[in-house]
Amino acid sequence: MKLLNYRILLRKELDEGHTVIVPSLPGCIPYGDTIEEAIEKAGKH
Repeated sequence: MKLLNYRILLRKELDEGHTVIVPSLPGCIPYGDTIEEAIEKAGKH
């Protein structure tokens, strides 16, 4: 399996959760209750 690296942006939401934005992958905007959960979800897209 080939490993790819992408720049991500983390955004803290008003409800205390976090959103990951992947600028080079439009539509890939996973959300998690923690930063770690949001990043993990981003890795599954």
